[in-house]
Amino acid sequence: MKLHQARLSQSKENAIEALSLRSLYGHEKYEKGDDWENFSRVENGEFEYSNAQFRHALGIGEDSEKDHYIAEAWNAVAKLEIYLRKSLEVSK
Repeated sequence: MKLHQARLSQSKENAIEALSLRSLYGHEKYEKGDDWENFSRVENGEFEYSNAQFRHALGIGEDSEKDHYIAEAWNAVAKLEIYLRKSLEVSK
């Protein structure tokens, strides 16, 4: 598994960096601890991140085009992580 993660980070270096910086932005803006799990504490997270993803896909708000693209992707990743965690809990 680690090999694939390394390849992903090498072949998508700019996107991974942009997602990392967006994650840092959210962590600092909504800081509720130092564990980087704030995204998972959002009530109805999958729904909220879907709404935010869609809003950024439409370019609604003050963000630049680049920031909308990054935020749209970050919301998709957050939503996916929440979904996968729930799926793993069910399969246990």
